[in-house]
Amino acid sequence: MSNTKKTFNPYDFASVDKRYLFIAGVYHKDGYTYATDGRFAFKIKDDYPADLESKIIAEDGSVIDARFPIIERVLPSDNQLEVSSLTLKDFKKARSVTTAKTRCYLQSIRIDMGESKFQALIIDRVIKFWTAYPDAKLYKNKTDEKQWLLKDKEKDASLVFMPLWNDTSCTHKYDVVTKKCIKLEE
Repeated sequence: MSNTKKTFNPYDFASVDKRYLFIAGVYHKDGYTYATDGRFAFKIKDDYPADLESKIIAEDGSVIDARFPIIERVLPSDNQLEVSSLTLKDFKKARSVTTAKTRCYLQSIRIDMGESKFQALIIDRVIKFWTAYPDAKLYKNKTDEKQWLLKDKEKDASLVFMPLWNDTSCTHKYDVVTKKCIKLEE
């Protein structure tokens, strides 16, 4: 991950909810760095200092004394994956409907992108990961329509996510053909 540190902050993927302290940091284990907030999770091959092994590190550098979830349990196998036609450019165009930076506001915007409905917060995180790993491919899980995976096989980096946390109606619609995102009537 060292070559992507300028464009990728793993703490953007950790929980900010202090009730869930066990996922409020970045975990290091067996040469991989992990983070999750429950809606998305990543696993990245990484060179990190040996003293971080098997530790959850908070953004302030302190060690969180907790047990980190096993991310491998939610990563789909290659035979479960189907390539998506959506591109990084599509996600950036869809995300352009708002310049909001707060997590709360991003959670309230839901965009229908044709293949799935995406929460703006998820789109934001997909863009951050995909920008750091531009050779990654986007996949849908054939056996679980709510699960998607962004994977860079060469760099051994994966981001698994659920596009929309719940089945609420969308606030925007992104047209993949015209590459425009419009606000839907309430």
